[in-house]
Parts: sequence; structure tokens; C-alpha cells
Amino acid sequence: MIGSTANKTSIHFGMNHMCHRHDQLFTIDHVLECDQISGCDDIRRYASRLRTQHILEWEEEERLMAITQFALLTIQM
Repeated sequence: MIGSTANKTSIHFGMNHMCHRHDQLFTIDHVLECDQISGCDDIRRYASRLRTQHILEWEEEERLMAITQFALLTIQM
């Protein structure tokens, strides 16, 4: 989740994930446009909010939805 807030999908060594179907790096925009990714419609909102507020300060339900969507994104990439 932290990596995604910097418009990256990985926090390890600055590496990003590649969408091989579309031959481009996954960015927040591509996640929303890619036909291979589903169930991550609110990723942009969650990523933006993570920049300004710690996730433990969120309401429990919204925190669980954010974690679920980031987990789905990781699995689908």
C-alpha cells in the first residue's frame, strides 16, 4: 500500500510491476484502465488518503476495504 501511494506498485529497490498484456508499467491510472484488474475501483482514493492520514486512524470498515482492494491488486498483478 505504501508503494502504491508513490504511484508505484512495489516498494522494493524502486522496481515497478509490468503489465505484460499492455506492455506498460502499472500506475494508479493503469490499474483503473486495465481490463485484467477488477475489484480495485477505489484504489486511487485509498492511495491518496494514505498520503495524508495513517491507516490506523481510519474507520475499521474503510480500513478493511482498502486492505482488501490492495490485496486484490497484488494478487491480480
